[in-house]
Order: sequence, then structure tokens, then C-alpha cells
Amino acid sequence: MRKVSVLGAALWFCVSFGAASADAHLTVRIFASDAVAQPIRQIGYLFERAHPNVKLDYEFAASGVFVGAIRQGVPPDIFISSSNKEMNRLISLSFINFPQTIAYDYFAAATRCTNPVNSPGSVRITESNLVREIGSPNVKLVVASPTLSPAGRHTFRMLGRMGADGAGSFAGIMSHSTEVIGPDRVLAKVMSGKADLGIVYASQIVAVKRMGECLNAIPIAKRYNRKVELSVAPLKTSQFHFVGRTRRRIDAEYARFLVSERAQRIFKDWGLVPVKNERTFFSRLF
Repeated sequence: MRKVSVLGAALWFCVSFGAASADAHLTVRIFASDAVAQPIRQIGYLFERAHPNVKLDYEFAASGVFVGAIRQGVPPDIFISSSNKEMNRLISLSFINFPQTIAYDYFAAATRCTNPVNSPGSVRITESNLVREIGSPNVKLVVASPTLSPAGRHTFRMLGRMGADGAGSFAGIMSHSTEVIGPDRVLAKVMSGKADLGIVYASQIVAVKRMGECLNAIPIAKRYNRKVELSVAPLKTSQFHFVGRTRRRIDAEYARFLVSERAQRIFKDWGLVPVKNERTFFSRLF
């Protein structure tokens, strides 16, 4: 019995002091929607400066891809999603508690500066003719996958409404469209000239233009557009992921930092709508 007690004390010592040691050099793994890659990196830099012993490790992809990875046992410490549906899936599986909203976004159409890319019979795409040109077989359209990306689900709903208003049947629109994993791939297709028109988050166009790319941002009318809620949730203890007291504290501090005044200014600078000063996308200039 004494051996057991000594062993128990040793284990307690390792766990207790191991946690303190982990606090000295703690890596926080973040899975985040690719729609917010740039502001999340910038905000993370400020958080690391305020927490010099914490290192943030990022992976960016479509939210649906991350949900699949989390369910299969590859959990992060923090999940940032552009879809309530993905968050609700993780709540139902007891991976997370209720998420916190950190910003809002809307959608816009993107073309290269040539607008469009020399498609035979095509015309310059503008806000006024966007619906008609989306239905034109002369326009190569690229969209995110509705299976893997929340952006894709929103895009398909928008295309359905546009079809009813003159863009043609949904099947007709998709006959000259290409599906890719997520909106980052949509922009890559447009910028490479492999597509004339792509539908992405408005903030992504702002981010790409800030990095020097020549893109046209075409607003999508309010009756078609969709509001996107970006949210954060630290993962809680699960069969795949143990969350100790130190990590819970750091995770909670990071989630709070995302809605701080400094972080919200950064979201706004990158084309997102701050949660504390929400305003419509349609009054915003690209």
C-alpha cells in the first residue's frame, strides 16, 4: 500500500509541476476558417507579445474540413469557424461549449482587373449586370464546395435566388461553374485566370487587395447576400483531448482578446464587421 501511495505522490508531483512547466512554454493549436487568416495572424502576434511564453500554432482551411478532423481525433485547442452549423455539430458531440461571436462578414463577387478574363462574348461584369452574367455560359464561374465549406452552402443558396431572378436555372449556372474546396481556392482560380468570376467572403477580397493583387470587388445585392457570423470556441476535455487548468485559462484569455478593442479594429481593417459596432456591408467601400 505504501508503494501505491509513493507512486501516487510521484504522479501528482509530475502532473502539478508539469502543468507549471507547460505554462512556461505553451503552444496553443488553432484551427481557423481560411476566411480570417490574415486578421487572426495579426491579432495573434499581439496576443503572443502580451503572453511571451505562449506560442500560437495555426492551421487554416474550410470549417467543414476541420470538423471532420476534430471528429476523427485531430483536435486543436481553439476552433474559429465561419459557420454556426459547424459549431453546433461540435456542441452536439460535446467537444465545445457555446461559442462566442467575434465578427461578421458578407459575400462579394471577384474578378481580375481585366474583368473578365477574355472569355469570348463576355462583357464587363458590374453590380448591375452581375445576376445576368452569372447565368451566362460565356462566364467561367468558380464557387466553394457546399459539402466542405460554409461559404459554399451560402453561395449555392444565393445562386438559387439569383436563378429565380433571371440568372437561369441552378443546373444551367452550375454547367459553366467549377467547385473547389473553399473560398481561398476560389480566389486562387480567379487570380490565376482560370476563372472569370468567383464568389467569396468580402473580407477576403479586401485582404488580397491589401497584399497588392489587382482584383475587382463586385457587391452582391442585399436581397441575395448572406450574413456570416464568425465565432470562436476553445475545445473542452474529450476522448481525444485533455484540457488542463493552465490551458483553459490561456484559451479563455485568447477568446476574450478576440473581442477586445484592439482586435476588433484589426478585424475592421481587414474588411470584417466588428461585433461591438455592427454595420451593414453595403455601406462599406472596398
